[in-house]
Amino acid sequence: MELNPSNAGGREIEFTRQEIKVLKLAADGLLNKEITDNLKIAETTVKRHRQNCMSKLGIKGKQAMNRFLMKLNTQNINQVPQNWY
Repeated sequence: MELNPSNAGGREIEFTRQEIKVLKLAADGLLNKEITDNLKIAETTVKRHRQNCMSKLGIKGKQAMNRFLMKLNTQNINQVPQNWY
């Protein structure tokens, strides 16, 4: 999946399939533990995927990430193909 958020400076960002799954579930409001249960992966793995996404997006801090996820949930989430999750 590629996103072109305004804070990415116009560059396209590529995420792994697992990062997309974590982003979609987080955008739906799931907590790390709930994502862990849903994807059957370790909570440390969920945290690492979220950190990787923040790094790729140039997002610093949990509040900024939460704002991004809220925007993703309302604007971009339907653009992600179903076969990605």
